[in-house]
Amino acid sequence: MPDFGISEGIKSVSGAMDATRKATKGLTKSIEAVQQDAVDVAKQRIQEKRQSQKVRPDHTVLRAYNEYTLLLEVKKLEEKMKDEVTKKYGAKAWNEIQVIKTRMLKEEKENQVDYEDQLKKVRRVQFYCFLAAAWIAWYLTWGYKG
Repeated sequence: MPDFGISEGIKSVSGAMDATRKATKGLTKSIEAVQQDAVDVAKQRIQEKRQSQKVRPDHTVLRAYNEYTLLLEVKKLEEKMKDEVTKKYGAKAWNEIQVIKTRMLKEEKENQVDYEDQLKKVRRVQFYCFLAAAWIAWYLTWGYKG
């Protein structure tokens, strides 16, 4: 009995179905992997958001307290030094020390002002050098072509 190529057709359809099933399995695995990656990214973002929402303690109070205690120690030391100086050299010596202290603070402030002024001058010169370099670069690139 002639099969008119039906068995060959069935075999090719069966092979095509097997190939389609395998391709579908591969596609399903790829989709699942992409979905898992998306879930992992979402979990990571949630974790990062939770980390950013954690309460960060404010250490300003601690720093202020430390500075306060330091200032108290300095004041106590200054009082002790004042007593020692006045006992050893007299009250006039302590006044001279205070004058020297005031002069030193004034000089320090003047030095800071001078430093900032010099820094401004250097920045101005740097800016002019940048402008000159930009003009030269422009001139050499697009400028005179004669």
